[in-house]
Amino acid sequence: MRRVMFSVGLAALVLAAGPASAQIRFDAPVTFDGQRPAPPQVRRPVAAPAPRPKPGVRAYVLFDVESMAASRTFKATTGSARFNAFGGGVEATNIWRRVFIRGAYSKMKKDAERAFVLEGQVIQNGVTGSVEMAPIELAAGWRAVPRAGRGRYAVYGGGGALFLRYKETYTLATSDEITDQTFNGGTVFGGMDVGLGKWIVAGVEAQYRTVPGAIGESETSVSKAFNEKNLGGFALRVLVGFRK
Repeated sequence: MRRVMFSVGLAALVLAAGPASAQIRFDAPVTFDGQRPAPPQVRRPVAAPAPRPKPGVRAYVLFDVESMAASRTFKATTGSARFNAFGGGVEATNIWRRVFIRGAYSKMKKDAERAFVLEGQVIQNGVTGSVEMAPIELAAGWRAVPRAGRGRYAVYGGGGALFLRYKETYTLATSDEITDQTFNGGTVFGGMDVGLGKWIVAGVEAQYRTVPGAIGESETSVSKAFNEKNLGGFALRVLVGFRK
């Protein structure tokens, strides 16, 4: 009887241990050192890099308003230090990433009257004529497209060389007296443009121009009296053009 009871109890223990060992083996596997293996890591998908912008071309017309650095000189001879200019330009865009290069030409002109300074007072001598300036820009810059704009809006900045043709023409009794020179300088600029459809673009831009040592050399000139030598200034530009 005792043997039967012992056999029944041993069989019950074996049956009870069977499911538990199976649960440990399949539900909670362990390594040989008794540690549970780390759960598998889920790899997140990597976003594809943004496509590089394609090279393009822009051509535009422009309108500039420039406040001359030699303000007292031009107020004495033309009545105002502010000049309006019209012109045009072309850009090669995205030549490397967002880098662009540009060339632009504009022309401004005002009626003038010769003057001289006597004891700090400006005196005009009645000889009339005109003053013309034609800046040529050769520059490069970087254009950035904010994500919120989705390619419609862009901001940009850059700088480069400036070549300024300066011409004075005064009518004398027997002939015209003409001074025609070209000076070298530089420009820095920044602005924002917006696409108006697929092909049209418009923008606004601010520039600082410097053309040092261009005036102020003649002993009888107004610019010498006022110690003004720079034909640069600050310009505000509005442009409208086509892009491809």
